Amino acid sequence: DLPLDILRLVDLARALALNPKILLLDEITAALTADQAERLFELLDRLKSDGTSVVLITHRLAEVMRICDTATILRDGRNVAELEVGGITQQELVHAMLGSPVDLAPDTPAGTTAPTPADAETVFAVEELASGEAVRQVSFAVHRGEVLGLVALEGQGQERVFDILCGERRPSAGRILVDGNPCRFLSPADAVQQGVVLIPGDRLQAMLPSLPVYRNLVVTLITRIRQWLGLPADERTRAASAIDSLSIDTRAAAQVRRLSGGNQQKVAIGRWLVSGFRTLLCFDPTRGIDIQTKGEIYALLRKLAADGAAVLLYTSELAEIPLVCDRVLVMHNGLIVDEQMAAQATEASLLTAAHGLV
Repeated sequence: DLPLDILRLVDLARALALNPKILLLDEITAALTADQAERLFELLDRLKSDGTSVVLITHRLAEVMRICDTATILRDGRNVAELEVGGITQQELVHAMLGSPVDLAPDTPAGTTAPTPADAETVFAVEELASGEAVRQVSFAVHRGEVLGLVALEGQGQERVFDILCGERRPSAGRILVDGNPCRFLSPADAVQQGVVLIPGDRLQAMLPSLPVYRNLVVTLITRIRQWLGLPADERTRAASAIDSLSIDTRAAAQVRRLSGGNQQKVAIGRWLVSGFRTLLCFDPTRGIDIQTKGEIYALLRKLAADGAAVLLYTSELAEIPLVCDRVLVMHNGLIVDEQMAAQATEASLLTAAHGLV
């Protein structure tokens, strides 16, 4: 049961053991943290200088600018552009990918709709949360209408925190409060009953790959069978509303596994739009998806906050923090070591804190 990032690095090591002349990397950085990705790029620089050709498939445009010499743009299955990276800007790359300029900033900007913590209702909080050495005395609160960010280097306890918050694992100490009331989650179903839901890092964990989009969207309603002795009469209307609001491409709707990564992630989010929630836990929800879908997810998270939800967002892409979040917490060695206002947070300040240098 190795973590996904370690599995990808093992795959890379296996390929390098063959001393390839051409190395093909398909979204390898989607599972890697920022520091792991930077070490990978240093390796690729050495491989290029030794004469190895590298083909890097990625949705992360900063990576193209950082490591690539040329870029081939595919859109709708067609080669639409071949560019010399040294002579273009990142915005020109976006234009080539989408056929029109794109603005990643959501219509509802971070920090403009959420009330200040002092004025806001606390929807979800943890106090002195602990789990062995992985999580130590973690405390924070997420307020109504707020997107709270969390950043950390790999293996600093963030996955364990989310496992505890969604009911997958029990803490060794501390407590979880929903609307000010202590709650004990013995399973994910207990968390869902309290309106606390998770978008996991591995989107396939959140869906039934062989079933159609519609069935995946209404599956969360099954948790309410005990109350209703069946699915609600408006289940199809709810599913159709989620498909419409998220712009889910249903051309391959017969099996959700046939959708693109971005549309699969929309389905993972749409499940909870169908059933409803008060607190949304998002673990790296934009990992490995295209830039246009990222922008749509940013806008969705801001809209959910504006509508009164509390959102906790862990992301491995530090540039997302000022785009989406109101505040950001930094985790190091199992501890919350820093808190910053997202609008003022920079990649440098976040990385400094993430390395424990505060």
